[in-house]
Amino acid sequence: MSKLRAKTITYHCAKKYDETGTGCVSKRFKGSDFQNEEEMLNAIRLFKEDMKLKNKEYRMSQVIEEAPNESIIIEEMIPDFKNDINLKLNKGTGNTTALIASSQQGKSYMMTKIYQKYYSSGKWITTLYTQSPQSFGGINSVKSSNLIIFPGFDNKVILCERLINRGTDNKYNFCNMFDDQINIRDNKIINDSILTFRNSNMSTVLCIQYSNLLSKMSRANYNNILLGKLNTDEAIEVAIKTFLRQALKNIGINSLADQINFYKKNIKDYGFIHYIPSEDTISFVRL
Repeated sequence: MSKLRAKTITYHCAKKYDETGTGCVSKRFKGSDFQNEEEMLNAIRLFKEDMKLKNKEYRMSQVIEEAPNESIIIEEMIPDFKNDINLKLNKGTGNTTALIASSQQGKSYMMTKIYQKYYSSGKWITTLYTQSPQSFGGINSVKSSNLIIFPGFDNKVILCERLINRGTDNKYNFCNMFDDQINIRDNKIINDSILTFRNSNMSTVLCIQYSNLLSKMSRANYNNILLGKLNTDEAIEVAIKTFLRQALKNIGINSLADQINFYKKNIKDYGFIHYIPSEDTISFVRL
């Protein structure tokens, strides 16, 4: 098989890898060096993947270098964890709360405590949607006459609640709780519950494992975000960039590297960061 005609494709990577300090490093791929185009494209792909990883490591190191003494301060910071949850809720409308943490890190238990404190009284009609009704954390403690436990999820339940309140001038207080429903981001009815149905006196509490399961449109409509232990640095980074970046800076944790380390160090043993978007503030709770 003949080699490719001589041609050069140039890619650039971060100047960190240019030891002369003159600018970006150039990596040239000559067509004549490869047996065919597929071989050359594969070499380019591997190079780009390697540079992506190295550049990310470089950016992280630069953040740390910008604040060499901050890491020492972060190690000495010990959050004041409360043993009770106090949600920020608006009156006269529905409210939304999201609990985000990896599996087996206390989300369901925290949801039961939220239900008991805010939605278990006789004035609320609450539906819990869960794929595993019998294994839901704390299920025995949340059973009551005004709690409906629904296996899986059915859009018609929520639509019926909205229809009832539209016909009764928002007479009833509805709350819908979702336990690890993985299709939340793409479900129109769930997103409508967060974006507009709250005006029909319908509140929502969600348990999910990743921040990016929340649709971008709905993220600004949450009254409360509770973030627990996440098993990967990538998941922690997404949670910080999505919700906590400025709030952590407000308490003196400025670099992304230190924010990730602070999160990993302190949000364990079923601890949660309670973020209130409307105030851009955080507090800490461990039940």
